[in-house]
Amino acid sequence: MGTLPGLRMFKGEDIPDVLKRIAADELGLEMDLTNKIFLGQYVGKFKTEHSRHDLSTGYMIKCSTDSVLKVNSAHFSSFKLIRFENEIPNNIGAMYAFYLKNYFKLKN
Repeated sequence: MGTLPGLRMFKGEDIPDVLKRIAADELGLEMDLTNKIFLGQYVGKFKTEHSRHDLSTGYMIKCSTDSVLKVNSAHFSSFKLIRFENEIPNNIGAMYAFYLKNYFKLKN
């Protein structure tokens, strides 16, 4: 199954703090959040955990062309850059498909 970079928000953090931490920890990138674009929110409803719902928020953040991606192997065993909507894997989770489809809608 596929996943997008993301972590939990810790008490005391605000959204820019989380985005910068995720980018650094999972991708080895420093982020300039000046032009971040909101992709939406997704409510994850768990079939096995009936009392649990998660609220996820997604953003698109452009990286400079000279950024070097350093994927954290503790979080990901491999990665794939998706450049077109038809490259979204069929086995990706509903939340991730939601964000990727919203990204491609904004991009077009």
